[in-house]
Parts: sequence; C-alpha cells; structure tokens
Amino acid sequence: MVDDGGRVLLEGLHGNSTIIDLNLSANSMGSESANALANILADPCSRLSSLDLSCNDLTEQDLKHVMIALDENKALLGFHSLGVANE
Repeated sequence: MVDDGGRVLLEGLHGNSTIIDLNLSANSMGSESANALANILADPCSRLSSLDLSCNDLTEQDLKHVMIALDENKALLGFHSLGVANE
C-alpha cells in the first residue's frame, strides 16, 4: 500500500469503534496517511488499543502530528514505530 492507499483506508476506518488492533507496518505510508490516522486517534469514540506503524515513510513531522493526536487518545496502550522517521 502506498500513502494514498493508506489515507483512503484510514479515512474509511474513521468512526469505527470495533477495530482495536491495527498493524500498518511496511506499507510506504507518509504524510497523507499520518493526517488521516491522527483524525482517528483524536476521535473520542476510537477503541484502538494497539497500533504498529513500523517501516513506513513517515517523517519526524508526521510522527509529531500523530503524537499530538495521541495526547487526546485514552484507549491506545501499544504503539510501535521502529524505522519510520525519514527526514
């Protein structure tokens, strides 16, 4: 999956309160995907408790955007991001 595909997938998951584990590792996702993911993480209805973004094409700025959304998230317990900061 590339960045646009990740964005489309994540936009489709917005508002989903069923998925609790999401492994998006090794998918070449970038800024568009990070923005869509931040919207999911900031949603108070999100029940996502485990997220893996390892080995994607996210920049440090993308990760900062996701981390800001995580400040509002009360459900996420596990977050993996090994090998993602491409600057």
